[in-house]
Amino acid sequence: MEDSTPAIIVPDSELHDDDTDDDNENSDGLAVKLETMIKDILEFHLREQRYRSDVCCRLAHELADTLRERAKEVFRDAGRFRVIAQVYIGQDCDQSIHIATRCICSKVTDKCAAGSFRNATLYAVGVVCGIITK
Repeated sequence: MEDSTPAIIVPDSELHDDDTDDDNENSDGLAVKLETMIKDILEFHLREQRYRSDVCCRLAHELADTLRERAKEVFRDAGRFRVIAQVYIGQDCDQSIHIATRCICSKVTDKCAAGSFRNATLYAVGVVCGIITK
């Protein structure tokens, strides 16, 4: 059986401001960049996708890998952060769902962001956390 789902292609979006000093960048700015990145990637890959459990299972893994790699670019200092990315994709059946992610992280040093996407047949939630390493 041939899979008709296209390979993951990362949309071009400006994640870095050249005149932004990383040391002075506040966590809110980083969180906004991560959230925008998550939403852009989910929408780009899922806007035309119909829910099929076999395809969406694979897409969730591939999108999590893509989010993790792009988040490393946002952090710019991947050696200092361990980046964790999760993507949940489910069938939209006009029901509600609550998703919780628990991670051991410090509000002071670690960064976390989430974004979501929804179309007629599916919903997706992406979560990216950057845990500082010593």
